[in-house]
Amino acid sequence: MDKNVYSLVLLDEVVEAVDKLAYEQRTSRSGMINRILADYFSCPTPEARMREIFSRMEKEFAGTDDFQMDGRPGTSVFAVRSALRYRYRPSVRYAVELYRQDAPLLGELRASLRTRSAPLLERAELFFRCFNRVENEAVGRFFPGGEVPCEISPGRCVRRLRCPPQAERCPNGQVA
Repeated sequence: MDKNVYSLVLLDEVVEAVDKLAYEQRTSRSGMINRILADYFSCPTPEARMREIFSRMEKEFAGTDDFQMDGRPGTSVFAVRSALRYRYRPSVRYAVELYRQDAPLLGELRASLRTRSAPLLERAELFFRCFNRVENEAVGRFFPGGEVPCEISPGRCVRRLRCPPQAERCPNGQVA
């Protein structure tokens, strides 16, 4: 969806109310006006799609003590963290970032381990590489070159989320 600049003449009281609501919802004035108008006219927006996805994710994580919400860094990022059952309980941070446009890449999933322990970093990297091999076997065919786009480094994994071509959709419209 393209964005354009428009001039509007609004009452100061309306702008003040919009600014207050925008501040509460951590968005800009333009973003808030866009959201209000899109809701009123039932126009789907990328931001509404992101809010819906993140709202569902939040409900899934709400019932567990293993994960803590890591705040909402922005409207396009959802993050949680958990502690590993390891000597000093290092934390793992998981973040899903969704892009405004959804073709062909929808966003990315990031996992990062906060530790200085070389053996733990090596095992995490080994796990990420093993998981990537399994994913390539399971859904690699949905990606160009037959491989899931993934960047792996010690203690960090970034996995791209892709919308499969229409003819090759995953079961139940899932994301690959």
